[in-house]
Amino acid sequence: MYTLSQNTDLENMAFATLQSIGEPINIEELNEDELRRLVLVNLARLAVKGEWNGLLTAGGSEFNVELPKQSATTYSTSYMTNVATTPPYGSNTVQGGSVTTDMECWPFISPNSGNISKMYLGVNATVTNTVSMAIYSDDDGVPKTLLGYGDFDLSASTGSVSQTSFSATITLERGVQYWYAMKSSSANQPNMKKVDSDICATIGLGDTLSMTSTGKYMSINTEVAHGDALPSTITIGNATVGNFSGRPMFGLEF
Repeated sequence: MYTLSQNTDLENMAFATLQSIGEPINIEELNEDELRRLVLVNLARLAVKGEWNGLLTAGGSEFNVELPKQSATTYSTSYMTNVATTPPYGSNTVQGGSVTTDMECWPFISPNSGNISKMYLGVNATVTNTVSMAIYSDDDGVPKTLLGYGDFDLSASTGSVSQTSFSATITLERGVQYWYAMKSSSANQPNMKKVDSDICATIGLGDTLSMTSTGKYMSINTEVAHGDALPSTITIGNATVGNFSGRPMFGLEF
């Protein structure tokens, strides 16, 4: 246990690392000391991070949504996860249309622990624009720290467009909330596949209990314009209704 994790401090120790160390250990008397060390390190990790719920939920998550795991040993076909359609925020009614060029963020729960290997974006029509798809950490239910991003050239092709090159290694934990963000490089509006905003799940914030659009806040506005750089740490603007943007279809592979 200590040999495999000695170069990682507690603040940066991920649950996925502990899981990879612990999974091969058999529950038997011979391994009692290693199992005790595993529990001790996880307790110390949770104490440093302040994730006391992790003692009950294995990864510090506030959620109990069981998403189908991408696993080569589980399915006969390779799958990606469309995080725009997964619970609790997703929906499966798809429409196409223009998407705002300024930066917005949508929450999702990670289906896997590990590094993102590929991103997918649904493009209806080509346009002279490069869209950055970024992943941010969550802090008290709002996006916070940039984990990495991939750039999509929307002038190249339509359909399910993929990207395997990212600004950094993006490591997620299964069952933990993150945010995906879209920001254009130009004022040319992308024409994307997206969840119909009329039935898109909201993030719970609202200024009225009316069923009109003013009460359906679906994303976070960062006040970052299309010409701005992606911020490393997000300063929150307002929750947005989402009638203009909807929830862009966005796929992930691990």
